[in-house]
Order: sequence, then C-alpha cells, then structure tokens
Amino acid sequence: MKTAIKLYIILLCVGYSNLFAQNYEISTKQRRLRDHIAVEFWAKSLKTPNEAIGSLNLRLNYNNEFLQVNSTQFNSTITDSVSNNFFVNPYITINSAFSNQNNFGSISVINDTESAGINLTLQSFGSGGVIPSPNNKGSYIGRVVFRIVGNVNSTAATALKWSTSTNQTSVIKNFLGDDITSDVRFVSPSSFRIEGVTFLAPNKDGLVLDRDETYTGFSTIFQTIGYPIFFERSMSTSKFNAPIDEDIAFVFEYDAGNGWEEIGRVVETSNRSQILTPNYSSGNLGLPASSSGNMITAAEGLTINSANYRQPLRVFWKRPNDFRERFESVKLRVSLLDGTIQENISQRTKLGGVSESNFEYPTGNYFFTNLDGRNQYLKTISSFSNPTQITISAWVNPDKYGSGDVGIVSSSAGPNAPLINGLQEGAWMLYLKDGKYPAFRARDQENAGAEGYFVNLVSDEPIKISEYSDEINDHSKNWTHISVTLNNNTSKIYVDGELVVQQEGSINTSERLLSSNHPIWVGVNPNGKSLSSYFSGGIKEVQVWRKELSQSEIRFYSNSVNQPSNFEEINLPDNRSSLDLYYKLTGNLLDYATKDPWQNGQNNLMFYEAETNKEFVPYLPDLPHLKITSPLPNAGLVNNSEQRYLIRYLGYGIGNPVDFFTRDINIQYSIDGGSTWNFIRDEQGVEIGGQNATSIEAGQKIWFPYLNNNASGNLRSGSPFEKNILLRITGSTQFSQTTISSDLVPIKVSRYMSMKRASDTKLRLSDHGSTSIPKDGLYFSSWIRPYSFPSEDEGLFPLVARVDSVNSNIEYKFSLTEKRDFAF
Repeated sequence: MKTAIKLYIILLCVGYSNLFAQNYEISTKQRRLRDHIAVEFWAKSLKTPNEAIGSLNLRLNYNNEFLQVNSTQFNSTITDSVSNNFFVNPYITINSAFSNQNNFGSISVINDTESAGINLTLQSFGSGGVIPSPNNKGSYIGRVVFRIVGNVNSTAATALKWSTSTNQTSVIKNFLGDDITSDVRFVSPSSFRIEGVTFLAPNKDGLVLDRDETYTGFSTIFQTIGYPIFFERSMSTSKFNAPIDEDIAFVFEYDAGNGWEEIGRVVETSNRSQILTPNYSSGNLGLPASSSGNMITAAEGLTINSANYRQPLRVFWKRPNDFRERFESVKLRVSLLDGTIQENISQRTKLGGVSESNFEYPTGNYFFTNLDGRNQYLKTISSFSNPTQITISAWVNPDKYGSGDVGIVSSSAGPNAPLINGLQEGAWMLYLKDGKYPAFRARDQENAGAEGYFVNLVSDEPIKISEYSDEINDHSKNWTHISVTLNNNTSKIYVDGELVVQQEGSINTSERLLSSNHPIWVGVNPNGKSLSSYFSGGIKEVQVWRKELSQSEIRFYSNSVNQPSNFEEINLPDNRSSLDLYYKLTGNLLDYATKDPWQNGQNNLMFYEAETNKEFVPYLPDLPHLKITSPLPNAGLVNNSEQRYLIRYLGYGIGNPVDFFTRDINIQYSIDGGSTWNFIRDEQGVEIGGQNATSIEAGQKIWFPYLNNNASGNLRSGSPFEKNILLRITGSTQFSQTTISSDLVPIKVSRYMSMKRASDTKLRLSDHGSTSIPKDGLYFSSWIRPYSFPSEDEGLFPLVARVDSVNSNIEYKFSLTEKRDFAF
C-alpha cells in the first residue's frame, strides 16, 4: 500500500513537471483547395524567452482511402489568408519564416506508407533558426497538400492524427541540434470532412456587418455593392470537373435569433451574363457595378479560372434597399447545394457540411459605438497639441443619466498626470454636468479664472435619455448633437445646432487655452486620481477642429464630413484642412482626418475596458435621424403677407453623404392631425419637397406660411382664427428615406399672435452692448394681458430684466406688482 502511494506521487510529479516544461505548441490547420486538401503546420511559443527551433520532422496519419499526397505541392512554404480588414486588400499571402533567410534548407514533404508530413532542418546547426510567435496560432511553418481521390462519401473525414508508429513520430530540435520534442505540446487535429465548405470571413469578434460602407480594399466595381463573405470548398474530381463545374452551388444564410433565413444562392461559374437567370442565382447577393465583374469570384476578385480556382471564393451580401433592415446580432453560414445546373437553384436542396461564422455581429447600414457607463472608454493612440481656436462636436445618445462630470471628449494626460499650475486636469473637457447638462470647461495658459478655468459653461437644459432597444425604431430620435467652440477666450455651447450658452471674452485678452500635448479621451472623465464618470449609451461623429466653426457650419457638418482628407491645397481655404481629428465610430476606431501637414495625421482610437486595451468594441445598429430645432413646440406663427420664418434642422445619415446640396429632405405641415400632409412654400411659392426637396447641409429653410393656401391645408383663410398644425421633416424619395421623420412639432398659426408666458418659460436675448443705462434713459413698451396678479407673497412679476449671465446679478428689472401697477 505504501509503495503504491509513493509510485502515485512520483508519477504525479513527473506529469506536473512535464506540463510546465513545455515551451512550444505545434498545431495544424486544414484548408480546402477545391480538388485538394492542404494541412498547414504552425508553431507557437508558450513562454518567453524561448530558444530558436532548428529542425522539424512532423508526421500525421491520414485517410489514405480518399487522400493521396500530391505529386505537386504548390510551394509548401507559402499559404494565404483572409483579413477582416476590408479597407485594405483582405487577401494576403503568408510566407514561412522557416526558410533560407533563417538558415533553413528546402522543405521536403514526407510520404511514408502510413504517414505524411514535412521535414525542415537548418543547413548548419548553431546559427539561424526561428523563435515562434506567441500570438494567435504562432508562426507558419509549411504545409503538405493531399489530392482528393475516389468517390468520396458525404461523411468521409481526413482522419488526421499525430503518428505514433515506430520511426514515424514527430521530432523537434533546437538550433543547436538538441532534441526538444518533450518541450512541445502537439495539438490534436480537429475532425474535418473531406468534401464540404469552410466559412472564412467575416470571422472576428467585434466586427460590424456594414452593408452600406465603401470598402476601399476591393476594386472599384466591388467597393459599394455590400458586405463581403469569403469561404473555401473541396470536393472530389470523380464527381465534379475542374477548374469549373456549374453543378456546384452554394447557399448563404443568416440567423438573427429567429432561425436561419436565406441571403442568397449562386452557382460556381465564370459566366456573368447568365448569373441573373433562375438556374444560376437567387436572393440578395450583390452584383458588381460593371459588366466585367462576377457575382462569385476568386478571393482576389477575379473571374474563377484555371489559375485561381483553388483560392477561397468571395460573394457579397447585397447592400440593403431598406435602411430599417438591421439586426443587433447575426451569425452567418454557407452550405453546399445538391442537384445540377439544369434545376432552378431555389429548388435545390442542401448537402451536409454547413460551416458557420464563429461570432455574432450587428448588421445594417448605420452603427454607433455603445459604451456601458461602468468601465469602457476610448483614447487616442497619440497625443494632440491644442490650438488657440477649437471646435469639438459629437452625437450622443445616453441611455441613463450619470453622476458627476460625465466625460464626452477630453484632452488630458490622465489620472496619473503631473500637476499643471496646481491641477492634475488637462486643457479642456466637453462633458455632462451632473450627468445630464451639456458643459465645457477649459484651462488658461496663465491659470486665470475661478478654480483654474478661464472658461466654464453649463447649459440650463438637460439632454434627453432613452433606454436602448433594437425593437424601438424611435430610439434613433434620442440622439443629441453637442458642440462647443473656443476662440481665444470666447466660448459657446450649441445643442442640436442651437446656441444655448456662451461666455464672451474678458478684458484680459491675453487669456489663451492651455498649451498641452495630451491624448484625447472619449466617454470618460480622465481627470483626477482615477478614471471616473463614464458615459453610458451611444456616441458617434466625434470631431475636433482647429478653428471656431460658425453655427451654420456646425449644422453643415453634423451629418458627416465629406471626404475629410480629400481637399486640394491649391483650393484652400477649405474648412476640412482645419479638421484635426475625426472619428465616425460607426464600425471602426479610425481617424478619418489624416492629411499631413494640414490635419493631425492619422491618430486612431483604442478601446479600453477596465483600463485594459481590448480588441472587441461594442457596436449597435442605428437608423438615420432628423430633428427640427426651430420653431419649438407650441410656438406661434403669424400668418400674413409680411411674415417669414426659418425652419432650422439637422440630422444624420440623411441623403448622400459624399455629395452636398442634393435633394435630401422634405418639409411638411398638416392641418388635420397628420392625416394629410403638404409641403411648406418658400418666398417664391416653391414647395420644399419632392423634386424641390432641400439639402440636409443647408440646416435651414425659409417658410412663408401665407403662400400655403393649399386646398388640403389652407393657412391663409381667416377661419378658424387659430389653426393647430403639425410640422415635420422627412427624408426624400430620391434616397428612399421618406419613412425617416423628425418628431412632430405642434405649432399654432394665426393672423395675430402674442407670446404666452408659462411658469417655466424664458425669453432671453443675447448681450449686444454695454451694460450701463443710457444717459437718455430707457423706454419699455408692450401690450400685456395678465391672467393673474402677483400675491403679496409672490411680490413681483418681472416683465423685462437685465441679468449678468456670469454671477446672476440683476442690473435692472421692470415688473408688475401686487398693487396692479409697475415697479422699476
């Protein structure tokens, strides 16, 4: 009994020691090359530092009934892969590091009676060799290619396993020639059907399936037709001809949580002219924008032919016609179809061998970055140097009010920053005061102002919140556009393009923004001893400009910045040359303002969770949205031949983002509660809609209500005296966006109108001059109709007052008293 216990302990210790002695991992990856199967070998370092590998003799048993080592190996030191970055060429070549550049001899393919594999050895031990990469699968070694033979049955597998036969086991040596096989962990090959398909891309956590994006990694005719899907396939030549056999066909599907639905079907063909016939294709697969391209191609985008038919294949999930076609989470898969080209492809049934994406993705035309409000934020890779003028803008969609100073966009060295003039804070921060009020503060180079801020602005009105739900389309109407400008020592905050608060420059004209070179933070307050006050909800279109944009320019660029780095220096000035940082955040963390020396150069964002850099970024599907900012609800419009009004608006995802001043939006009113709608008319009587729709970039349009004497909405008639109407803005027919609408704005129209002041109503005029009373005195004139007089406790009802906006001191006030007279 004691002996058994001792033996057990010894074996346990040996196993424990051997487990932690392993320094390397050797794995395989099985690839489909149409009429062949390739087995790739990969080496990975499990710990660092490691010593270089100098020799590999790798042997696998395989299914020799349906597989034979091919006489031609198609250059075993090279393989290919598909990147998930479709903004560059995603089809990439991978060269083995185990080559003569590291003193290795030529790769030799092993073909023994029971096993197959590869052999690589240094030309001379003692120099060269490869330390495998510790990332992902590690470093590519080489591959062995098998030819598919015989009449393969539908369940036949490659049956790979590491050989254990005498004199046919794998052996690894270091660069000195010492046997280190015991230091290697051999990963068992996965089960793999000989005949079937393998889904390749998209296949990365954190991606979005943006079917509306322009993917510049593809040739021009494929860049805007949808979202790419890459896959590879293998089958026996005893069943199918090579290189082209039109009996081979595929079906592509997605699952958004309610079961699998078809995307489309297509035959493996080199013939584009027939691809639209029912026997060749069906569903929503994209056709290239040229007669020279194909619906299904080799991975590099060329027509399938004898030179490339062993490459992976590529199709596109067609760009959607309906922007409402969006899902929070979908999986994709591809399957082979049974049958022949003589059949209608929609009637063909599936074969086995379905292959799915490993991850789920949001899909649609529009997206936004969604932060959890707990520990997620974004930060630039490089620092940003502050100018003397600046404009910062962002669309935000909070799903809850935060607490403290919730960061939106900030310049700061972070929580571990050294003190600058006694404060740890950076130069500026656009944030939500108490988690709800748009606010901005900035530090001065000379440490001027209260608490070190020479600018400290807070809006009176909180922004709206709406809990996110993909089932509620109106969630898109919860977006708020916040922008702040700073020109030397004068600052303004705009909410939805409307000026809400400003701070004029002081007498001290030397006040300037603190000169600093700090990262830009998004979605967090980075100042203080630790990161705090995280933003919860959606954020997109973060822009930082090196100039003060005007109110009209802020509206102009709220929809997007067209080709932000594509301006010509000979045509300057161009506002885009002052756009230093531009993050759309609609599916990637790229900086779209990259033109040196005018812009800041590419300064991409990184995503952090709990202060750890993460690759996965939470994106959610979005919709375009529109908003009327003037007139406000319940406003009164005088309807006579003299009065004209500005309809002000802004939006996102509306019209054509790469072409300004297109027919993007209709402006409409209804006099019957929304049953019938009419286009408003401008000063020339032109209806603003249909063929005369106006642009989203204009930001405003004149309305002359007196000219709207439509039969279905006559505003000129005197009856009824007070007309209660609804106003709205919609997308246009030209861009199939008529179902995108702003909130309905109820307003009153009459021949005569007066202002009604409720308990919470304020009419504020901006400061236009001196605060002193003129020597000739003041003159106030007004018609008033009091609904009540102030009580003794209420004291006074102010009618007109002049108030210092900084400290709220009253300079003068004209009021109605409880004695029914006036006081000044």
